[in-house]
Parts: sequence; C-alpha cells; structure tokens
Amino acid sequence: MAVRKTIKNFFYSLTSNRADEEKTMTKTLISTFILSLLLVGCGSSSDKTSSDTTGDTRFKVTLTTQWNATDFETQYPASSSPHWSPLSGTVHNVQVKFWETDQLASAGIESMAETGSTTALESEIQTAKESAYSQGLIKTSSIGSGAGETSIEFATSDAYPLLTLVSMIAPSPDWFVGVHDLALQDSDGNWINSQTINLKLYDAGTDLGTTFTSANSDSSEQSLTITPLSSQRLDSDFENGVHFSSDKYVATLLIEKL
Repeated sequence: MAVRKTIKNFFYSLTSNRADEEKTMTKTLISTFILSLLLVGCGSSSDKTSSDTTGDTRFKVTLTTQWNATDFETQYPASSSPHWSPLSGTVHNVQVKFWETDQLASAGIESMAETGSTTALESEIQTAKESAYSQGLIKTSSIGSGAGETSIEFATSDAYPLLTLVSMIAPSPDWFVGVHDLALQDSDGNWINSQTINLKLYDAGTDLGTTFTSANSDSSEQSLTITPLSSQRLDSDFENGVHFSSDKYVATLLIEKL
C-alpha cells in the first residue's frame, strides 16, 4: 500500500500543461522511478548461497548434476522444468544424525524431498547448533535445469568433522541425492584433501509416487524408510539408486580442502 500511495502522489504532482520537451523528460523520470520500486521488491533467496559455519579449516563442495533426457530417458520430465533444490546441510559431530538409509525421514527431510523447501531442515540444523552438535547452515543456490552445477565454501573444526548435505531432484514424488555423516578426516585425524562421490538417488519413503511427475500420494505407512530408489523399468528405471539402463548416477559431489 505504501508503494501504491507513493506512486499515486508522484503522478499527482505532475502538471498536465508542460511543453512537449518537459513531458518527454517527465515520462523518463516516471519510468525510472517505477523501475526502481520494482527492483526493490525483486530477488530470491533460493539464488543465494549461505554458510554461517566457522573454524580453521575450509572446504569447497561442488554438486554437479547429470540428469538429462539422453542418459535418463525413461519418463524424463522435459516439459516440467527439471531442476534441483539448493544443496543444503551442515557440518556436525556424532551426537546428531539428520538422515540415513533404512530410517524414517525427519520432517525436514520429508519437506525437502517432497517440495524442495529447506525451512524445516534449517530449523533442525539450528536446534542441533544450539545443542553444540552442529556448526550451522550450509546452503547453495538451486540448479535451474536437470544438468548443472552449484558450489559453496564452508569452514569447520575438529569438533565438527562430519558432513551432511541433501538436494531434491524436481519434479519428483520425494526423491533426493545427498551424503550423511561423511567423515572429513581420515582415521588418523587428518583432513582429507579431495574426494569425489557418485550420488545415488534416494526415496524418502514419504510419498508413493512412482514417476517423476506422479500426483501427490502421501504414504500412510509409518514404516516406510529412506532407501536408494528402485523402480519399475517403465516408471523411472532406477535400481538401487542408479539408472538401470544407462548405469549412470544422476549427480556427483566434489569435496576439496582449501
């Protein structure tokens, strides 16, 4: 309402009997004024990276997605804007687990896997941080296509040597990629220098959809757990998280010590 009133007052202050040259200048000023107001209201947090972790050791993680119609042609949702939610997670200690296979999905993982929203997951990370189990949030920008890349730098310390990250493949019922409780130190307590991980596609177990564009079908069974995705050949053609026909992974994660 304040913006609308400002624009109204601006227009009201203009006089209607100016010369042609003044009118031309006025139109230019009006266009500039309105454009500036619109720019104030634009911007999306999903296109920004965020890391509030601290420590004396720094890493960079890069998510590279390879989801395309050639290698993953079965029911590939070309007309439904394939994309990925922000890669989100944290560094933490052994006192907390945010997800793992054969376990029920938390509210945060369920929301991320079904909708791409990380709000609930961020709340779980914040709760862990308040208990000194986690360093804080790591969150990249989203990937606006099936194949692409996103990365972020973060810091950690000996107190938080584990890494957990997730990203929803979209559209999908409740499928995602990620790592959980990944050790950033070797058995001698030395920080790893570099590691590349092929990422399986996981089913969060919270929706019964069988194809990428299946209608919402929430699971009523509380016993369904997170598992590597296995599906019928004519649905999405995955076996144990890997595309069956092409034998390809949908994404890779590169971790580099800086």
